[in-house]
Amino acid sequence: MSPHHPSSSVRSLLKAVLLLALLAPLSALAEMRTLIDQLGRSIKADVISVEAGIVKIKRADGILFDLPLKNLSDDTQAELKAWAAQNTATAPAASKAAPETVVFIPTEKSITMAVNRGKFDVDIAYKSEYSQDSYEEWGYNIQLTNTTLYPIDKLRIEYNLFGRRYSGSEQSVKVGSQTVEPVGSRKTISFRTSKSFRISKWKTQDTKAYGGQLTGVWVRLYHGNTLLQEYSSPESIRTKEKWATNDD
Repeated sequence: MSPHHPSSSVRSLLKAVLLLALLAPLSALAEMRTLIDQLGRSIKADVISVEAGIVKIKRADGILFDLPLKNLSDDTQAELKAWAAQNTATAPAASKAAPETVVFIPTEKSITMAVNRGKFDVDIAYKSEYSQDSYEEWGYNIQLTNTTLYPIDKLRIEYNLFGRRYSGSEQSVKVGSQTVEPVGSRKTISFRTSKSFRISKWKTQDTKAYGGQLTGVWVRLYHGNTLLQEYSSPESIRTKEKWATNDD
């Protein structure tokens, strides 16, 4: 006579019982209980939690395991559900408290700044077959990139724009200040300087346009009253010029 072998369904249940001997997680609410499976086999283990149809337990030797709730007896399932409901209702108030607000203070490395000159507009005053007179509006485009995981607000830029309206005129300065919109985490924003230079240009068929030009820019980026970054192009502006607070 051939030896008796358990059916596949019985073998599955036996495997579930063996798995039960391995289970567990961690929690201050863990409680030692006797768990009985669908075959009536039992094991003692610390019950950590019951959630989404999974019982998290810790075996006596400290090994952690997850066990499908449905593999346990109906009575054990009912006891565990009641235990989970009670522990959820009586969980320490601290665990339900709102997360502590993180106060983030940006530094120089929190933002990268790129500054590039740009022609904002062209107004043609005179044009013929041989020559053209025009006025060009020149300023700077500024790009800020937040390199952190936190949004950054309370930003402000102040700047001095340097230029000559005509080719032979003296250099003058335009002073500007702008509040910058908040920059989200890992986001980039771009904007123009609100101040610009209106520059006279003239050209003929045989010559390139000549006339006035932008000669430089000096930008300061603030968070509140804290200076985060300073940029100038060319760099020598900061040694050759004084920071202006009013237009020349």
